[in-house]
Amino acid sequence: MLTLMLIAGATSAGDATQADCEGPTADVERIEIMSPAGHWRREGFAEMVPAIRLPTTHDTSDVIRVFLKVPSGARIAARMLPDQRRATLIFPPGTQADRVEMFAFQNPDGASEETVVDVRGTTIDDQGRQRFHALRPEHGGAQAPVLGWSWPAGDEDARNLATCLLMRLSRQARTPVGRPPLDDEGLRMLQRLNDCSRCHLANHQRDHSIHHAPMPRRETDQSGFYTPLSVLNDAVALAATRPLDLNAGDPYVSVSCDSGPAMLAREQGWIWYRCADDSVPVGRRDISAGLRDGDSYTRSVCAARRYLFEHMDQDARKAFAEAFAVCGIGRDHR
Repeated sequence: MLTLMLIAGATSAGDATQADCEGPTADVERIEIMSPAGHWRREGFAEMVPAIRLPTTHDTSDVIRVFLKVPSGARIAARMLPDQRRATLIFPPGTQADRVEMFAFQNPDGASEETVVDVRGTTIDDQGRQRFHALRPEHGGAQAPVLGWSWPAGDEDARNLATCLLMRLSRQARTPVGRPPLDDEGLRMLQRLNDCSRCHLANHQRDHSIHHAPMPRRETDQSGFYTPLSVLNDAVALAATRPLDLNAGDPYVSVSCDSGPAMLAREQGWIWYRCADDSVPVGRRDISAGLRDGDSYTRSVCAARRYLFEHMDQDARKAFAEAFAVCGIGRDHR
């Protein structure tokens, strides 16, 4: 169950608000997901599986999933960006996208489970405006409820209040499956991550230099989302935010640089790709080969493409026709 409570100002948030979070009246909503396990599936979200895998920890216990929900009957549009020579997506009002970070662990029965440790997302309101949200576990138990706050994009007072409340929660609550509360560096990172507008720029171009500012290297759509375009593109810039690049073990992925093939590097415990010319490595998934061999990950990419196709208007379907065709999608819509 998802619970929302409007916070009219810093003094109306009940126990969640203390002196260190006092400030001006701000449009902040409290959000609580009591049963996060399976929440996104139950609520009708589809997982957006990018063509190129996201990095993880060495023990692969850190899992990031991105979920998208487009309102029934609404349609995703597209338009061309001539200066970037690509199409971008335009999501309808009511769309919600969530980036959900989970820890994988073994329960007492020895079975593998995933528990939610961080949620960040965006909802597009009826006027097409964006509202960000961020949630963290309420306590250190596995499958703990997650609590957080939402705020309007561009409202700095609201963002500051939401960030303060989230940091206060994270200072006290243990992270599930035995991990301690965030330390000072973790809290500083959380504070930086809550500046959502800085990273989620509309129609951001793919970065080609590894020396650019520490932002995601992939291109974005009109809403500043990264993953839907990473689902629709076979070739995607690699991330280097965690120590293990899972694409290194994927037989259907090749990685290249501006000047030629990429090198698989092992540096200070990290296993990742790098380019001799300091460009950003780009991975390309061979969708056809993956489908031919029954590769489960490639099938998941095509399932995400099908969800997007089914929620697109005709012009958007045409703009990304190649991505759909390689998955065998759209043949009965010609």
